[in-house]
Amino acid sequence: MGDIERIVEGVYPAAALLAGMQLDLFTPLGERPYGAGELAKLLHVQQEQLETLLYALAAAGFCCACATGVLPIARRRINAWCAGVAVLLAINI
Repeated sequence: MGDIERIVEGVYPAAALLAGMQLDLFTPLGERPYGAGELAKLLHVQQEQLETLLYALAAAGFCCACATGVLPIARRRINAWCAGVAVLLAINI
């Protein structure tokens, strides 16, 4: 796979991660699992739109759903992914 294909594949996970970070989504998830409705109220966003974001984050491996709610994946996985994108784009973050 070429560089352009790798960059394109990274756009959607990067956008989902950025949206999650802008909402400060990972701070409450670091405390305990939350259901989508409860998390939407806490973040003052619409539940339906938050669920779409959570699905995108789960598909990218940044969070997972369980019986008790949504849980984040380890912070070092997120940091490693960001570092990998930075290397791919030849920038420093």
